[in-house]
Amino acid sequence: FLGLLMPLELTAYDLFLRLRPTEPIDDQLLIIINTKEDTARWPDPTEQSSLSEQTLLNLVNKLNGLSPQLIGLDVYRDQASTLPDLKQQIETADNLIFICKAADPTPPPVLAIPAPPELTDLSRVGASDFLYDGNKEIVRRHLLGFSAPAPCNPEFTFSTALAQRYLNERHGVSIQGSFIGTVPTPF
Repeated sequence: FLGLLMPLELTAYDLFLRLRPTEPIDDQLLIIINTKEDTARWPDPTEQSSLSEQTLLNLVNKLNGLSPQLIGLDVYRDQASTLPDLKQQIETADNLIFICKAADPTPPPVLAIPAPPELTDLSRVGASDFLYDGNKEIVRRHLLGFSAPAPCNPEFTFSTALAQRYLNERHGVSIQGSFIGTVPTPF
């Protein structure tokens, strides 16, 4: 009834999620967090990113040495690289997935942040955004994708782009329209 029970429902949902048993650690997934301490220790001298180009290059080289299937870089890089080795990695390393941010015209307006300019293959880009419902609340469901104008208009969100590539390469499952493999999705 007009969303009157929604706050109570969301609170109960959050509580039940927190009460779930702890899931085992997946040894096929590695998450590296770039903390405030890291950015203070290895600052970007240009102050255009949370990672300097040399730090990012070192990280990507180290990770590629482990032969990962995919590397998802949740770091905005809207400037062209000045390091030739990093530029080459961005252009040619098919296992690197980058993010971009779509513009949001609703107040306060948010400007778009494009993917690295060296990147021409949009299948290696995912949008990293929150969407808001009519009540200015963050939409609380997973977004597979959304429509946005350039310069950030990839087919999928960042997490979906990673999942789609992993499922397709490892298990032959693809996301097409409103289907994941042969299973319809409710969106």
